[in-house]
Amino acid sequence: MANYLSLKTDSMYVHINKYEKFTFDYWGWTVSDNYKYNAKSPRHSQYSITITSPSITNQEELNNSSVRGKEIADIVTMLIPICGLSALNSPKFISFSNNHKLVDFKSAPNGWSTNYSDIKSMLNGEKSNKTILDVTAEGLFHFSILEQSPLFEIQYMLERYDNVDEHIKFLLFLYNSIETANDINVYMLIGKALEIVYANGANKELKWKKERPIKNYIPELSETLQDISFGNLFEWTNFRKESRHYVDNKKNYKPHGSMSTEERIKLYQCSTSLIIYVIRQAFGLSRMPFGFI
Repeated sequence: MANYLSLKTDSMYVHINKYEKFTFDYWGWTVSDNYKYNAKSPRHSQYSITITSPSITNQEELNNSSVRGKEIADIVTMLIPICGLSALNSPKFISFSNNHKLVDFKSAPNGWSTNYSDIKSMLNGEKSNKTILDVTAEGLFHFSILEQSPLFEIQYMLERYDNVDEHIKFLLFLYNSIETANDINVYMLIGKALEIVYANGANKELKWKKERPIKNYIPELSETLQDISFGNLFEWTNFRKESRHYVDNKKNYKPHGSMSTEERIKLYQCSTSLIIYVIRQAFGLSRMPFGFI
């Protein structure tokens, strides 16, 4: 009997206006999606993505599929929020001990579930079938509105992932980390991402300037950014909690200025919109065709 290793994302809350089930192949794996529309409460309609391996016949193939499946899941995890879905937790499946890389084959990246243990049992003759677990989304409630299945854009980006510049891949990693970071380090991550965006723009023919409104360079984001400049964003990201200090020339400790609630919201909205825009442009996608509630 054929066995197939599957990894499935946690359910994500989304309303899709024109959903059509979509499937495609990537690295020999099948990538598919599932949408459960909630007519009574559209805000609680749920969407998930599943990646399924080629047929598995022995333990070595199972272990190899586990590693490859996690590699695909890691990339998909970073692409998911770029398409307007809620971010899954950052991928974590490799630990380091005594300078040796240790792989836990039966684990899945955070935000995913896997049927590895059941496939292993079937190979050992202990079970004959398996139903993939349907994991309910946890954490903060994030609801998005999309016109069609985001899997179309995920396929488009997967096919071009190996060819995009390394700084774009790093931005993907940073954005995923920003979406799942706590309040202590989120400003550092946003600041680093903005530095990459600005450095890339400043080195091009337009030669972006920190003091000029970003909308002068990216008119598409005028509504969100208004008259905000990179200088404004960098100033906000340098604000830290009062527990963070710097030393002046007189060696006296002074507290850094804290951010107001309005500044925090504005920083997050402007920075994430800018980062997503740059990433989507690098992949050749249109401006963000989604909204958040």
